[in-house]
Amino acid sequence: MIYAFWFGEMALEEQNYEVAERYFMQVLENRPSWVNVVQRLQELYMQTGQPARSVELYRKAIELNPNNVAIHKGYIKSLLAINDAASARAHLCYVKMRDESMFAILTSDLEISVGDCSSNE
Repeated sequence: MIYAFWFGEMALEEQNYEVAERYFMQVLENRPSWVNVVQRLQELYMQTGQPARSVELYRKAIELNPNNVAIHKGYIKSLLAINDAASARAHLCYVKMRDESMFAILTSDLEISVGDCSSNE
């Protein structure tokens, strides 16, 4: 699988998106919780104007690896890319309820504030 990942990396670097996606998906089928491949696919989808596909990918990744800050960060970035600030805020509030330290990292890294999570604004 590591070879498929690196072939995908090379294809992505060369902007050969179809080939890169094929390799990354092959890796993802065998190692669905591998964060690196999820992040690279997210980058591919963002570069090719498909942020909605990135959102779906991150939803699955969060189910498999709910304690990974990078996955939550990518999910929020993808939501913001499709102009879904309400869902990004809701997800940050969910993270805050679950894990205050992860919430602090995310809000610092993303340089965003969610305000009061108890309100329904």
